[in-house]
Amino acid sequence: MRLRPPRNPRRLAYGALALTTCAGFGAIACVKTEPDPSDERTTMTVLYPDSDEWSIWDNEVPFLVFSTLVALGESGEVEGRLARSWEHSPDYRTWTIHLRSDVLWHDGVPFTTRDVEFTVNLWKHPETMLEEGTRIESLVVHDDSTFTMTFHHFNVIEAQCLPGCWNTFYPKHLLEGKDLSTFRSWDFWLQPVGNGPYRYVRHIPKTLIEYEANPYYFLGKPAIDRLILKFGENSIAELLAGNVDAVNFAKENDALVLKSDPRFNVYREVWDDVGAVQAIFWNQRTTPLFKDARVRRALTLGIDRLELRDAINISEHVPVLDGVI
Repeated sequence: MRLRPPRNPRRLAYGALALTTCAGFGAIACVKTEPDPSDERTTMTVLYPDSDEWSIWDNEVPFLVFSTLVALGESGEVEGRLARSWEHSPDYRTWTIHLRSDVLWHDGVPFTTRDVEFTVNLWKHPETMLEEGTRIESLVVHDDSTFTMTFHHFNVIEAQCLPGCWNTFYPKHLLEGKDLSTFRSWDFWLQPVGNGPYRYVRHIPKTLIEYEANPYYFLGKPAIDRLILKFGENSIAELLAGNVDAVNFAKENDALVLKSDPRFNVYREVWDDVGAVQAIFWNQRTTPLFKDARVRRALTLGIDRLELRDAINISEHVPVLDGVI
């Protein structure tokens, strides 16, 4: 099986797991309204609707197994994680980062700037050419806990999370010298060693991946002892039956069912990603009539946007806009 290495995901709600019995990680979250006070389980099982379990490297795994330099707190402010402090140049292109000194890899080896340097070089290597490396102009290591990173340009869209909410780093002592031509099929992706809140335990192909709380995590051991990602059909049937505690990427129709069930509350997250936009497109290739701009405008004006939004169960807080026609 060829694996996809991490692409450093944008969003995740694992921090909420310690507070809720059922949480969603996509645009829709479902939470039990009255958890059983006698339920002392310390394991959470999340149904992940994907037959290719390694797609989780695009979503959950980096935030479970690895830590980022900083993260967005509940109030939306940037908070330190691997980084204890930082400064930037007036144009925001150059950042000097001071790392914590109490971070350990899961095998007990200290995390240092050498791991950051190794990872950045890995991103930028011709054999890998990962997107993360394209933004970085240079990196200078000053000592084991301080480095300076310069970006090619200041990206105002990602500015709220500089010096890095989405980038995770890898252990130099385990990966240095490995064949980069086989980067995407390294055994490391099957059995990752990170520095985050959860440690890899086991993997049953196309069935589940299990993690355990890291007792040496620098922010303290997570409240949930074990986390299981279970793979199966994108359905809330197992959630309603009590076989899983959470469903990842719940469907709109499923959200309607849960909304009417007093055992659950339904929450939504409004994303700012362009890729999250839902739209109606007029296909001019198969329908010649749509090539007429007057027809497209008439059809667009004839749609009751608010009624359509309600019909497909989109939150009333989501703005409805027109695009170029």
